[in-house]
Formats: sequence, structure tokens, C-alpha cells
Amino acid sequence: MDSLLNDDIIRILALRKAKVDFKPLRVRLLATEGHWGNPLSGRAEEDFFTIWAMTFQEESSDVMLQAARSGNWNIYRPFELTDAVETMYIYRIRFDGPWEYPDEFVVRLNIGNEAFYDNNKGRNFRVKPYSQYFTTAAPAGAYILDFKDIRSINPYPLF
Repeated sequence: MDSLLNDDIIRILALRKAKVDFKPLRVRLLATEGHWGNPLSGRAEEDFFTIWAMTFQEESSDVMLQAARSGNWNIYRPFELTDAVETMYIYRIRFDGPWEYPDEFVVRLNIGNEAFYDNNKGRNFRVKPYSQYFTTAAPAGAYILDFKDIRSINPYPLF
């Protein structure tokens, strides 16, 4: 299944979130999208997991994913800077297979010796294993749906 979120949609989400609900967080989860299918041989769908984050900090800031799989918090991966919009910086991280997907994560911004987090108001962000297609945002005609949590959806048209 192809990604429903592209660079234009991510940029629009960043601009809207900056105006509405960014502060007081220094770093913010912007969107997630992925496919985590059942571990069956012969499946046609490709698995992927992409996470976008945003910050107002200088691009030299260190934005990291701190994550767990099965309760073990040992995944630390840097985000890649992908876009700058006005004074915002947009970052992305992509996982290419379910063997490396976290099932729980937070977004961390390091500035010098200080760390700032978006940890979903203390609940951490969670992805249900084998949840098929999941996202926090989806295009809907001329609109973009921005969900408050990571949810499974069926993006296929009904015939």
C-alpha cells in the first residue's frame, strides 16, 4: 500500500499545528503513517512506518526517537531534517520492516545538555502490532483529517 501522506500534506499539517497547538512543547509529533501486517508468508502488502516531528529550534538541534519494543526501551534513532517552513523544521524517520518497529515511543529534542519531549502527555505513543494500515492524519478531498491518536484505518475505496 502506498503512503497517503506526502510532503505537501506534511507541510500543511506543520503550519496548522504551529498556529493551533504547538506551544508549550518545544518538539512535537507531527504525523505517523505505516503498515504493520500479519507475519504471513506470501502477503502482497509492504510494511513501512514513517514518523514526522517538528520543532521551532535551529536545524542543528538533535531530534531523536526514543522507543521500546516489547517493553525494552533500547531503540534510539535520529530523525532526518527534511524541510524548513518559515521558522519551523520538519524531521522524518522511516522504518522499513516490522522487525525494527517500536510499539511505544516518544520524540526527544536535545539542545545542549537539556532534553525536551513530546510523550503524548505522559502516555507515550503506542502502535498496536499487526494493526494493518495506521496513521494520525489522512487526506479527505480538500481537507486533511488530523487524528488525536494513532489509529488503524481502511484507506481503500468501497465498491
